[in-house]
Amino acid sequence: MFFEENENEWVQKIETRASELMNIPISHAEPLQILHYKDGEQYQPHLDYFTSENVVNNRISTLVMYLNDVEKGGETYFPNLHFSVAPKKGSAVFLNILIRIIA
Repeated sequence: MFFEENENEWVQKIETRASELMNIPISHAEPLQILHYKDGEQYQPHLDYFTSENVVNNRISTLVMYLNDVEKGGETYFPNLHFSVAPKKGSAVFLNILIRIIA
C-alpha cells in the first residue's frame, strides 16, 4: 500500500520522524509504502538503486521500519555483506547508498 505525502496526520508524523532520522527533507522522499507478507511470501532480491544514467532521480537512502515481530523468517538480507536483520517491532534499518558518478 502506498500513502501520498501528508495524506493524513499519521503519515505526516511518520514522514517527519523519518526525515529527521535520515537528515533528508520530506520533499525528497518517495511515498511511504507498507508491505504485509503472508506465510511463505517474500520480497525477491533486488538492488535499491536505479541503473539509469540519470542519477539525479536515483535513490540515495532507504529506511525499512518493522511494525511487528515475527516468529520465524522475515529477515532483511544483504548478500554482499553476508548480513541479515531480523524484524523486531519498533526497529528500523537505514541504508545510505553512495552514488559514484563516472565522468
